Amino acid sequence: MTAGTPAPAVPPQPGSVGMARLRRLLPPLIGIVLFALALLFLHRSLAQLHYAELIGALRDIPAWRIVLALVFTGISFAALAGYDWLALRIIGRPRPWRSAGLAAFVAQSIAHSTGFATLIAGAVRYRFYLAEGLTLPEVAKVQALFGLTYCLGFAGLCGLVLAAEPQVLAPATDAPAWIWRSLGLAMIGAVAAYIAWAAAHRAPLRIFGRELPRVRAGSALAQTAFAAVDLSAAAASLFVLFPPEAGISYFRLLGAYLPAILLGVASHVPGGIGVVESALLLLLAPDRGHFAAVAGALVGYRVLYYLVPLLLGAGVFGLAEAGRLRGAFGQASAALLRIADPLAPPAFAVLAFASGLVLLVSGATPPAADRLELLAALVPPALIEASHFTGSVIGTGLLLLSHGLARRMAGAWLLASVLLGLGIALSLLKGLDVEEAAILAAVLAVLLPCRPVFYRRSALLDERFSPGWTAAVAVAIAASIWLAFFSYKHVGYSHDLWWRFALEEHAPRSLRAAVGALAAALAVAIVKLLRPAAPNLQPSAQDLTDLRQIVEQSSASAARLALTGDKSFFFDRSRRALVMYAIMGRTWAVAGEPLGERSLWPELLWDFRALVDRHGGWPAFYEVGAETLPLFLDLGLSAIKLGERARVPLANFTLVGKAKADLRYAHRRAGKEGARFEVLRPEAVGAVIEELRQISDAWLAHRHAREKRFSLGFFSADYLMTGPIAVVRREERIVAFANLWPGAGREECSLDLMRYGPNAPYGTMDFLLSECLLWAKAEGYAWFDLGMAPLSGLPDNRLAPLWSHFGRIVFEHGSHFYNFAGLRSYKEKFEPIWTSAYLAYPRRALAFVIADIAALIGGGWLGLAKRPGGRTSPSDRNEPVPPLSSTARS
Repeated sequence: MTAGTPAPAVPPQPGSVGMARLRRLLPPLIGIVLFALALLFLHRSLAQLHYAELIGALRDIPAWRIVLALVFTGISFAALAGYDWLALRIIGRPRPWRSAGLAAFVAQSIAHSTGFATLIAGAVRYRFYLAEGLTLPEVAKVQALFGLTYCLGFAGLCGLVLAAEPQVLAPATDAPAWIWRSLGLAMIGAVAAYIAWAAAHRAPLRIFGRELPRVRAGSALAQTAFAAVDLSAAAASLFVLFPPEAGISYFRLLGAYLPAILLGVASHVPGGIGVVESALLLLLAPDRGHFAAVAGALVGYRVLYYLVPLLLGAGVFGLAEAGRLRGAFGQASAALLRIADPLAPPAFAVLAFASGLVLLVSGATPPAADRLELLAALVPPALIEASHFTGSVIGTGLLLLSHGLARRMAGAWLLASVLLGLGIALSLLKGLDVEEAAILAAVLAVLLPCRPVFYRRSALLDERFSPGWTAAVAVAIAASIWLAFFSYKHVGYSHDLWWRFALEEHAPRSLRAAVGALAAALAVAIVKLLRPAAPNLQPSAQDLTDLRQIVEQSSASAARLALTGDKSFFFDRSRRALVMYAIMGRTWAVAGEPLGERSLWPELLWDFRALVDRHGGWPAFYEVGAETLPLFLDLGLSAIKLGERARVPLANFTLVGKAKADLRYAHRRAGKEGARFEVLRPEAVGAVIEELRQISDAWLAHRHAREKRFSLGFFSADYLMTGPIAVVRREERIVAFANLWPGAGREECSLDLMRYGPNAPYGTMDFLLSECLLWAKAEGYAWFDLGMAPLSGLPDNRLAPLWSHFGRIVFEHGSHFYNFAGLRSYKEKFEPIWTSAYLAYPRRALAFVIADIAALIGGGWLGLAKRPGGRTSPSDRNEPVPPLSSTARS
C-alpha cells in the first residue's frame, strides 16, 4: 500500500493539530483518572470485606428478587423505547412501537455497556433509522429529542429528591441542605417551564444551536413521564436486590442512584463500571454488617441490567442471521436483518469486550473449591494451571479484538470465534466454571452466523486504536489486577508465590494469570509501535504505472481527473483500487469515488480513514453518488447534498426538435461562420499544444481568472496529452478546444477544460459541446457526463438542514456571484438525467471541510479571494453562463 502525500498548499498548523489531539485524549484521560479514584475508594471501602463474603452475598439473593429485578429492567427498557417512539411522532415520522422499541433497545443495551454512551447510542440510531428511510436531519432530531427527554426525567426526579430530602448527599459533601434543596427546586422549575413553554408556544425550540420541532404540551408531559419511569424502574431493579435489613429506602436509593449514574456517564468508563459502584457506596454508606449484601447487590445489578439486555439484543440478531442462512423465517427475518445489520458491529464489539472481561475476572478470582476437587480427579494439575493462565491471555485477546469487530473486520470475526471457543473449553478445564462457559457459548452462538456482517479484509495490527478504546482496555486489565489483589489480600506476598504449583494454591495461579494478561497487552502494543509508519511520499514510478492502468480500465470518465498531477494516491493492498486526494489544513479531501474494482472499495476506504486518523486529519469525500453513500456512512461520516450531476443518455440524443431550437440555432450559425469540429488523438496534441496554451491564456486573461484545481482540471501540457482533445477550427486555426475524458468500455464520456479564443465565432461553446456529444454518440458511448450543477435540487422542506436552506437561497438569489440557476438551465437544454451528488464529512467539521475544499478548488486561499469573472454581458455571446471555474463541469 502506498500513499503519496505532497506538501499541502496550506499546511496544518501544529497548534491546531495539537489541540485536536488534546480534545481526543482529554475525555479518556479524565475517565482513567476517575476510574483510578473510584478504584482507590473501593480498595479502602472493601478493606474489611473478604471475597468469599461478597460471593456469598451474591448467592444469597433470592431467586424471586432476581426475577423482580429483571421485570423492572424490562420496564426501564420499555420506557426507553417510548423515548424514540415519542421523538418520531414529534418530528412527523411516526413508527410502530416495535420498530422504535428495537432501535432503542439495541442502542441503549450497547450504549449502557460502553464509554461515551451518548455518542455510541447516537451512532447506532443513525445507522438504524437511515435503514428505515429517515433523512440525516431527522435522525439528528430524534437523537436530540432523546437526550432532551432523558434530561427532563433526570431533572424532575433529581429535583424532587433534593427538594424533599437534600441530606441524601450528606455523605459526599458538607454543603448546607438549603443549597441542595434550592437546586432541586430549580430543577423542578426548569421542567415546569419547559412544559409551560410547550403549551404556550408554536415556534420550534433551539438548544445549543440546534432547532427542534415544536413540542406540544402533551408530548412534553409524555417526555417527562417516559424518562421518569425509565430512571425509576432502573433504580428499582437495583433496590429489589438489597436485603430489607440493610435499611435503605427506595427514596434514599433514588437520591444516590441519579448522581451516581450521571458521574458514570461523565467518566466515559465502559458502563461506568467501578465509578457508579463507588458513588453508590459513598452515598448510601451501608453499615459494616450489611456492607457485603449491598456490594453483592451492586454486582448482581451490573449483570442483570447491563449484561442480560446486551446478550438478548445480540441473540435476536444472531437468530435472524441464522434464519437467513437457512432460508427460514422468510420476510420477518429479512426485515429484522435490514434493520439490525448496521447495529451488529458495535453490539458484537461490546459482547467480545465483555467476554474478555469475564475471562479476566475469572482468572483473578478463586474457583469454587468443590468443583475444583471434582475437576482434579479428571484432569492433571498441569492442565488446570495452563488453562488458568491461558484463559486470561485469551481474555486480553478478546478485549483487543473487540475493536476489529467494531470495524467489521473479517479477521477479527474469525479470531474472536476461535478465542471464544477456546475460552469455553478453558473455563471448564480451569475450574468447571459452567456459568462463565455458558456466557461465552451464548456470545459465540450469536456471533458465528453473522459472518457476512464482517467483510473487511485487513491486517489487524494495522488498525489504529482510538484513545477511548485504549483507555477501555487499560481500565479492564487494571480492574482485573485489582480484583486479584482484593481476592487474595489475606495472602502475604513472597517471591516464591510465582513458583508454587499446587491445586489449593489459588493466589499464585491468579498472580501468573494477571501477569500473562498484562504481558499479552504489552506485546501487542510493542508490535504496533515497532511497525513502520505509513509512508508519506510523492507518487513513485510504480504508483503512476498502476494509476494509469486503473484509469484506463475505469468506466467512469471522471477517473481521468487522477491524471492532472495535483493529487496524491492511496492504493489498496492489492493495488487494484485507489482514492485520489489532496490536503488543505486538516482536511484530507478525496475527489470523487474510489477507482478500481468495486469489491475492494470498503477495505480501501477503511484503510484510508485509518491513515487520516494517524495524522489527526478529517477525511472528506467530495462529489460521491447516492448509490455509494452507505460506504461512507459505514466510516461514521455524515453527508450533505452538494447538487445534482447531469448525465445525457446518448442513444436518443439529437439536435432535432423544438426543445433544441436555441441549441440548433447557435450550432448552425457557428457553422455558417466557418466553425469546423475535429477530435485530435493524444499523440497529435503535442503538435498544437502551444496554440492551445495561447487560447487558454487569452481566455483566463479575458475573464480575470486563475486556474482551478482538485475537482477540476487545469492547463498543463503533460495533462492534456493524456487524452483526446476536441477542437474548433476557423480558417484552419484553432479557436476553441475541450479535453475529453473517455471512459473504458464506452460506458461514459465527459469533458473537462472548455475554452475559446478571441477569434471564435458566435455560439462556439454551444457548437463545441453539441459536437462533443454527437461525436461520443457516434463512437458508441452510452452516456455523456456534463458535470454537477452546484446547489441544485436541495430539499426545501422545513426539516431540511441549515445547509440546504442556505444553499437554496444562494441558488435562487446569488447570481451576482455565480449563476447557479443559469448553469442548471443551460445543462437542461441537453435533456440530461439528474442524479444527486454528496459530500461525506466528519460530524461537526462541516464548515472547516467546506472552506478547505473550496480553497483546494480555488488553488489556495488567494484563489478564493479573487473572483474569476463578472456577469455575462450581451457581447459575450460565446459563454451561455458565467462559470465559476475554467471548465464546463463546474
